Amino acid sequence: MYITYETCQWSEYSDSDGHYPRRRVQPPEKLPVTIPKPAFMPSRLVRTSDMQVIYGSEVTEGYCALSYSWNWSGDMIIDKKTGKYQRVDLGKHKIIQQSLEKEQQKDSNDNYHISTTTIRLVQFEDIISQVCKDFNIKYIWYDQMCINQDDKEEKMHEIRHMHRIYNNAEVTVALIPEFRIDDENSNIKRDRYDMVKEAGAKISEESQWFKRLWTLEEAIMSKKLLFVGENIHSFWNFASMYDNLLFICETPEYYKEWTVCMILWYAHIRTSTNSHDRVFALANLFPEIIQQIKMDYDQSLIDLMVHFYGLLAQKDLTILCFGPHQEYEKIRRQSSNNCAGTSASTLPLSSLSPLLTDDNSSSISKETDNTQLQKLQSQQEYQIPIQEFDLPSWTGVYGEHIKNNYITTTFKNFSIKGRSMHVTCSAISNDEITFSNNNSSFITLTHNDLASISTHDRDPVNSDGSGLFCTLAISVRLPGHEDSKIITLTTVYIGSSQDQELVKTILEKTDETTLQQASRELQILSHFMPIKKENLFWHYCPYGNYTDHAQFQFDLTEESVDGTSKFVMLTGIPFVEGLRARYPVIKKEQGNDYYKAIGTIEILDFEFFFSDYTEPAEQTFIIE
Repeated sequence: MYITYETCQWSEYSDSDGHYPRRRVQPPEKLPVTIPKPAFMPSRLVRTSDMQVIYGSEVTEGYCALSYSWNWSGDMIIDKKTGKYQRVDLGKHKIIQQSLEKEQQKDSNDNYHISTTTIRLVQFEDIISQVCKDFNIKYIWYDQMCINQDDKEEKMHEIRHMHRIYNNAEVTVALIPEFRIDDENSNIKRDRYDMVKEAGAKISEESQWFKRLWTLEEAIMSKKLLFVGENIHSFWNFASMYDNLLFICETPEYYKEWTVCMILWYAHIRTSTNSHDRVFALANLFPEIIQQIKMDYDQSLIDLMVHFYGLLAQKDLTILCFGPHQEYEKIRRQSSNNCAGTSASTLPLSSLSPLLTDDNSSSISKETDNTQLQKLQSQQEYQIPIQEFDLPSWTGVYGEHIKNNYITTTFKNFSIKGRSMHVTCSAISNDEITFSNNNSSFITLTHNDLASISTHDRDPVNSDGSGLFCTLAISVRLPGHEDSKIITLTTVYIGSSQDQELVKTILEKTDETTLQQASRELQILSHFMPIKKENLFWHYCPYGNYTDHAQFQFDLTEESVDGTSKFVMLTGIPFVEGLRARYPVIKKEQGNDYYKAIGTIEILDFEFFFSDYTEPAEQTFIIE
């Protein structure tokens, strides 16, 4: 694919004329004339004045780095013999140089129109040179020129230090051609903000840069980011307001506090041309881990991945904090829709690999048949990249990690042995449910059931006369409980109501969807504790009052109710955040001697639910 870069760019910048987006002949903010030299310098840098590669040791000032998708540096062609992609730059990149004239209008919007335009067809390196010239960048690092791609030893050495290269760069330029303003005809300030916001959304929704794994590592490790698009640019302080960009615009100091589950949420939905790079890129986020990783593209991929995930688990057990696909499904379907109607050249390389056979291994953009492309798009409507690999369940491969940066656990009694995770802790499971006897079949609620359920003994009107939340609840008692505990299920807002009208109001406000949700919750609970219909009742209380009940949230990738599996909640491994605690859930299929990790259950208020509770004896569980 080929880039178009316009020298007259839209930007957000605060100056004497105010703060609103507009086109400018020159960027209003550039790098200083001299950048302080950092403690670490890359082996090589590109001197942008003549685009020559020089040794980093010869440079007496700081440098910048480039982050981009290789797809946008030319035609990507697969080598029939090696199966590797090769870049062929046919000089089809465009630099559009423009001049602006101020429109003579009575309003104060400071509008401009393009007076002259010159278009040049150039090589990819010329695009880099122009961007560096526009932003006053003297030295830049980027892989195609600063790493000898044919020298295996050098390449492995540079990959191991990738985190240092980006962390020490003064600014990282994220080159994103999809980042552009399509409609430039608006003359109203508020419309300009909308235009910029829509352009910013394209970074996360459409760009190849946001889908690649290496660019995640590059962005996270960078101190500052400059997003450069076709006709718009934005520094990190403004770009952080765009959709899904706040996390990567944070400083590396903030990143150091990230949980593993947070990082894996962003990583598992991204792709890499070489599958080994899934490990090499992520490992660069953990300097203490990358030292334990063998940098070799010829080693067994699955063995490498399992070893890496084992090191991640030992660093932070939040690797177990995942649930079903939620945002992933939306993102992947959205990504697929954005590909519809485009040429093959706009698709990720990993999506095109099934089409790259010996018969059509020439230029992707020229040789891919449109019918095959449409078929491929349909087949790949909803796929998560990480699921291509045969990984143990405890890696979260079958789910979507929790996007939470605040949960913690002190649990350490586990070990990794090959593909197996061995944990020794207390747990709860409903021993009354066996592989041949399941009691969930009777836990299907109807409106007749609701009419027969009693209400909790409490005034249905709040002290200030406001309405209350009426919640279907159940009283449960675990073997270790001294007293029964209340778990609330589905909430129905009833407003101010009298006792005699309460049941009628409930029935009117409870639809089939609510009944199905309540039935599902009861069925899942039955895997872990005895559930009886006669223990259901209507419980109502002021919103936000958790002093007398607990709420369960089920984030599970599997919810089998056929009685052929045993479910276990590992209560000895709490991931705590305030009043909430999240517990891993594992499942054993009939005939297996190991468990499968299938997500988590979050309990609010966990301290209330486990008060006066005696934990059962610890057990050892093998999770694969």
